[in-house]
Parts: sequence; structure tokens; C-alpha cells
Amino acid sequence: VRAPLPASTGSNTIIFNTAKIRNKGIEVILSAVPVRTKDFSWNTTLNLARNTNVVEEITEGVPFIEIGNVFGSLGVVMKVKAGEAYGTLYGTDFKRDANGNKIVKNIKSGGVVIGTEYEITPEQVAIGNAAPKFTGGWSNTFKYKSFSLYALIDFKVGGDIYSFDHATAAGSGLLPETLTERNGGGLPYTYPDGTKANHGVILEGYNVDDNKKNDRVVHYLYKWGNQYAGWSHLNRPRSLSVFENTWVKMREIALTYDLPKSIAVKTKVFQGVSLSVIGRNIGYIYASLPDHLNPEAINGTGNAQGLQWSAFPSFRSFGVSVRANF
Repeated sequence: VRAPLPASTGSNTIIFNTAKIRNKGIEVILSAVPVRTKDFSWNTTLNLARNTNVVEEITEGVPFIEIGNVFGSLGVVMKVKAGEAYGTLYGTDFKRDANGNKIVKNIKSGGVVIGTEYEITPEQVAIGNAAPKFTGGWSNTFKYKSFSLYALIDFKVGGDIYSFDHATAAGSGLLPETLTERNGGGLPYTYPDGTKANHGVILEGYNVDDNKKNDRVVHYLYKWGNQYAGWSHLNRPRSLSVFENTWVKMREIALTYDLPKSIAVKTKVFQGVSLSVIGRNIGYIYASLPDHLNPEAINGTGNAQGLQWSAFPSFRSFGVSVRANF
């Protein structure tokens, strides 16, 4: 954590440790040459790594240390607490009854029920953890005579993120799935002026005001706007925008041609020349996140790796390289 220093020291802050964390992990690298002939060879390497981090203790009298947040106590916070796994995300969640059902209550105006909403935990609770189960990569090089093809796939399994972009898009009606009811694909609903449209929804759960499974049809606003949007209060289940972030990506492909050495040496300058066409960040083979959210938008150099907020899209790059040995 950072602490302020007197300006006379020549520095504004000092960084020091206030906790003890235990890291356990294993990394495995497997390499093989499955095929090797006179003109063709295949080299492959698989790398797997798993790490677990548990906070054993923090400074006495400090209940937790905040690592990062999106809108602080009104949004989602990454905290570390003694005895917990590092990377835990905290935010509001649904209240549930003894049977695990989400609790629904009625919203009234002038004694008339105008909508329904979920009951939310009054304080932030653990809603996910950003630490992956394991990470890895798989590289392959195929070589045929003077040509070689290199391909690198890397992947991450497990680890949660909170997506502010998803919450904002859902609450603002920007996600494709929010169109279902707006386009008349919902339940029959009657507006206060008597007009009717298939704009209705039923919030799944147990209605504590009606003492039964909720069956009240309300406007789609109560499904989208009232659950996702808004940052001025706590009655939004932030857990709705927490997702497991598993992905498999084609990280790099390179096709290389080695100029025959007999030709290169005739130049009396080069001993060897190779030409390559390279593509990086080609695309995702698999991604568990919905709505084309960027799985790597939360990557960076800080400790809070599980908070996704207004990140730039990733991009592909293509290039050509020339390598010469003199």
C-alpha cells in the first residue's frame, strides 16, 4: 500500500507491505518432436501453470485492504482479507430465502403496485474471484524444406471479472438481448393509459409481499434498467455482471521462407536470409464472456486484474520481417 511522505524527503509516497500472502503453484513444460523426416518436422511445446494465493494475515486492526474498485462502495471492490484467496471481488448480490430463491418485493405508488424488484444484500459480499484456475500456451512449428509455419495458442481457464461495460450496456438498452421485450417479444402488458403491448416480464423468484412464487407481469424497465443501471445507490445486484473469464486465443502465426544458403553466400555479404509474414492477436477460438466483451480488457500491470471498465478494443497486427546473417 501507499503512504504519504513529507515533501522534505524528496518523494511524495512510500510503498510498503502490510500483509502476508502465501503463494503455491506448479508449472509444467512438455516439449516433443512427434514427426521428423528428411524434409518435414513438427516441434511442439505445451506450457501449463497453476498458482493459488491466500492472504494469511494483514496489519492488526485493519479489516481489509482495497486493491481496486469500480465506483467504490456503490459498485464493485477487490479486497484482500485474512484467510481469503487473493483477488476476491465484492459487490451487492441477491437476497435469497431458505430454499435459495431470489426474494422479490412489490413497488407501490399511492398504494398501487406499479412494479417489482429484487431485495439486495445491504452490504457488499463476495461475488467472484479473479484468479484463474490455470493458464498456459501451446506452440507448434511445422517445417517443410525451406518453409516453416509457427503457431502459438495461449489460454486461461477460470477467473472472474466484473464488467462495468456490460452493466452499463444492459441498463441502457444497448445489448441485443434487451431488444426482446422492446420488439414485442415479452408478455402481455397494460400501460397506465390502457394501451397494451407485449412488453412485460416476470422477475423470477419468491414474492415476499404476495407470499408466493412471483407471477406479477411488469414493464421490461424493471428487468433491465432497474437491475443494471444506476450508481447512486446500492440496490443493484452487481453480481449480474460478474462472469467467468475463460478463453483460448490464436496469439501468433508466422510463415517463414529461408533463402537457400547457396544463393545467399553468392552475395558475398550474407550467410543466410529469411522472409516472414507474421500475424499477432489473430482472434479467440473460444471465449466464455457474453456480448463480445474483450477477455483481456482487464490485463495490466496493477493488482486489480478482475475489474473491466471502458477498455479499448484489442486489435490484430500483421507484418513482414526480413532477417539476415552477415
